[in-house]
Amino acid sequence: MGSTVIMPSMVFPGDIRDFDAIKTQNVPIADVVFAHVWLGDESIDEKRWKPYLNDFASFMLRFKPKTVFVTHLYENGRPDDRMWRIEHAKEVEKHIKLLNDSVNVVIPDWGSSYKL
Repeated sequence: MGSTVIMPSMVFPGDIRDFDAIKTQNVPIADVVFAHVWLGDESIDEKRWKPYLNDFASFMLRFKPKTVFVTHLYENGRPDDRMWRIEHAKEVEKHIKLLNDSVNVVIPDWGSSYKL
């Protein structure tokens, strides 16, 4: 008799830039969310991207995930002033944990693998 493998449910909302767009819609519940970072158009100027943190984190938590992978970092072809980097990901992680400290936040590293 074989064992049953239960796969986690996952959602990749993609490049969301309007965090209010689906507030009135039902969103799927997912074990894992791939949080594609977008915090405005200026990554260098903290006072321009910091106001987006709460909306971004709240949006990703609407899926009621157990794990959030913070993605979309160091995108090839973007100039430095529009690139999301590890310092942004760490701010996202802190804000998600502030809103729900039971969520596991992962900032993937190149070449690493992750088991859920």
